[in-house]
Amino acid sequence: MEEKRTFTYRSLFWPIVFIGVGLLWLLANLNLIPREGWLTLLRFWPVFLIAIGLDIMVGRQSRLIGGAIGISVIALALVLVLVGPEMGFAPAMSVTTDTIAEPLGTAETARIDLDLSLGKSSITALEDSTNLLEAEITHLGELDFSVRGDREKIIRVSEKEHNLGFDWFDLFEDQNLHWDVSLSPEIPLNVNIDGGVGESDLDFSQLEIINLTVDSGVGDMTITLPATGSKYEVDVEVGVGRVELRLEDGIDATIEISGGVGDTIIVVPAGVGVKLTGDIGVGDINVPGSYSHISTDEDRVVGESGVWESANYDDAAHRVTITFNGGVGNLTLR
Repeated sequence: MEEKRTFTYRSLFWPIVFIGVGLLWLLANLNLIPREGWLTLLRFWPVFLIAIGLDIMVGRQSRLIGGAIGISVIALALVLVLVGPEMGFAPAMSVTTDTIAEPLGTAETARIDLDLSLGKSSITALEDSTNLLEAEITHLGELDFSVRGDREKIIRVSEKEHNLGFDWFDLFEDQNLHWDVSLSPEIPLNVNIDGGVGESDLDFSQLEIINLTVDSGVGDMTITLPATGSKYEVDVEVGVGRVELRLEDGIDATIEISGGVGDTIIVVPAGVGVKLTGDIGVGDINVPGSYSHISTDEDRVVGESGVWESANYDDAAHRVTITFNGGVGNLTLR
């Protein structure tokens, strides 16, 4: 009896897609693809999910079908990046600089919500100003600025949704996108920062913070925490990138840090007592040699977990308690 042979068709979809990605990369390096072309491609990214689904369903039954799907995907990508903007497919995006200000008025406290976007960001204290907030923001699309309340003002500043689908895709680096925000040191502030994409320098050293929440987003971030004369809470959610917390001498605070990919550094003044409860998934916890190791999780195979105290914690006039639940990266106290 003649033995029947079975053949398994390997789809040509992925080899052709990889060749196409290489071609797009080459065109980009030759500066032949306009910025608006990439925006157009991002706008139509769900089409490529459809193509992958078609390859799974029918492309693997025939090399020709898989190859045809792959060629169609690359052809569509080339059309979108090269002529898509001229066909009106690119999203309407423009780089705009807005200068905003809100007077202090009769406010006794304020809540500041900042939803950062692309570009470098900075926060500082106002000097010789009767305003509660001043900002110069160079951004994409439109800015959303709202104010509510009198004695307790609630200010929110954000960039309106631009529907690119990938906020991390920084196509406008050369446009000097930035958020420069200054806040009043005259009244207590509850500040909420939703980080964007880019470096951030948040200097609260001259501000009266009663509560601070920060999502670091993507990019390196430096946060300077003030000594306000009273204890306050800080909640930092690490995204992707290096985060450095600088504590002012005389600070009293409860600090919670969670998640993220990247190293976290906390700079503590010599006179401040510290108690650290740390747990890290992949990485090490590094503390000064003078710290006491109160407890540890000896069963951990990966990462590190334990409780540490500075030598002066019990007698210190000012104390900081830190709870760290990290993801990937080292924690260093110095």
